[in-house]
Amino acid sequence: LTMFIMLAGSAQALANSITNIRWSVQTNAADGSRVVRIVADVENPVKTSVKYNEKAKTLTIDVKGALPGKNTGNLPIKSDSIKRFASKKVSSDNTQFTVYLANSLAKDAYKVFTLRKDPANKKPDRVVIDIYEIMPKTYKITPSLKDKIIVIDPGHGGSDPGAVGLN
Repeated sequence: LTMFIMLAGSAQALANSITNIRWSVQTNAADGSRVVRIVADVENPVKTSVKYNEKAKTLTIDVKGALPGKNTGNLPIKSDSIKRFASKKVSSDNTQFTVYLANSLAKDAYKVFTLRKDPANKKPDRVVIDIYEIMPKTYKITPSLKDKIIVIDPGHGGSDPGAVGLN
C-alpha cells in the first residue's frame, strides 16, 4: 500500500500543469482590426483540438496532456464578443477551455495554436486563442490596376533628396 501511494504521488507531481491564464484586447493600428487574445501558460508542450458550436455560441478547446493549475479556472474577460471563459479538468491528464460567445463567429474569426517554450525571452510553452471582434480589412485589386506598373518616389524632400537615379 505504501508503494502504491508513493507511485501515485510521484505521478501526480510529474503531471503537466497549466500555470497561468491571461487575456488582452489588441487593436491593429494599420487596419483597425481588434482581437481578444487568451493565453494559457503550460509547463510542457501540449496538443489541442477545437470545436465550435454555432447554436450554443461556444468555442471549446481540449488541451491534451495538461491539468489545470492554481491560477486557472474561470476568467473574467471584459469584451463585447465574449461573455465568459471557463476551464475544467475533463480527464486524468486533459483540460477543457470553453469560451462562451456573445454572438456567432465566422469560420475565420478565431484561431487556436500552440507556441513552444522561448528560453531567451523567458516564455513557457503556451496555448493561444485569438477571437476577432473586428475582422482585419481585406483589400482587392481593381481591374483598372491590372497590368499597370506602380512606381513609388523614394525622395524625402527638403535637404534630403533621397535616392538619385541615372538621369
